[in-house]
Amino acid sequence: MKKWTSVLLLVAMALCTVVGCGGQNQQDTEPLVVAMELAYPPFETKDDAGNPIGVSVDLAKAFGESIGREVVIENIAWDGLIPALQTGKVDMIISSMTITADREEVVDFSDPYANAMLALLTNKDSGITKAEEINTAGKVIAVRTGSAGHLHAQHNLTNAEI
Repeated sequence: MKKWTSVLLLVAMALCTVVGCGGQNQQDTEPLVVAMELAYPPFETKDDAGNPIGVSVDLAKAFGESIGREVVIENIAWDGLIPALQTGKVDMIISSMTITADREEVVDFSDPYANAMLALLTNKDSGITKAEEINTAGKVIAVRTGSAGHLHAQHNLTNAEI
């Protein structure tokens, strides 16, 4: 009797495994909604017809293909990306977002898919050759709020006007 009980239990477990793995759950059939701000060529931008294009768009589509889900790109303003993820409006963000300690407190990051170095753009006649030369009273620095450049300027170029 113990032998038959063990066999029936084993068959029941096998059936549960097959049934559980064989069907698609609802999430697998729904589109994967990916947020990005389409304002950072060549990573994420729009073509002449307004369609999303770029490295991040291609990465999102390749990821969707690898997991068997259609990808829908949501163009969301930069400061709305993380809130959209936190509220469940989107499934993930693939955008030109630098990993920071503050952001890591509220979202999980994958391994980076690109590494970018910060650079200064100055008028060629300005005579400025180093970032330290901008860190003086009277110099004005333009940065994208919330970007890695903004964070760097706040911490390292405190004498200039940001």
